[in-house]
Amino acid sequence: MYLWSLLGNDLMGRPIQHGITDDVAKAMRVAELHLKDGRAFICVIEEVRLRINVTGLDENYAATGKRWNGRRNRSDGVHWQLISGPADSSLIYRVPESLYRGDLRGLVALIEPGGVPPPGHAPR
Repeated sequence: MYLWSLLGNDLMGRPIQHGITDDVAKAMRVAELHLKDGRAFICVIEEVRLRINVTGLDENYAATGKRWNGRRNRSDGVHWQLISGPADSSLIYRVPESLYRGDLRGLVALIEPGGVPPPGHAPR
């Protein structure tokens, strides 16, 4: 699974868009549109694995240590840099159930700031 976030010029601000998918190439293609036209400054895609919280039986995601950073390059393309390292066991992501429902194969769930998917991109 892959969690992704498109960030604007204010890297400490809320993501422009973010989502979850099982297809890293699909996440890259969606991000490249926003990076090329300047709506986003960087895209971060984090590979994660599903975990179950034993105390509350909640689902969450643990980072595997593999991440891609994507930025627009000088030739109006996008350069993806793979960053690999040991997984940080303290880094846990919780994805609200409203982000996705059902089968995630091939899904790229887009979430606008405020938690509402844009028209035509509602998760199944």
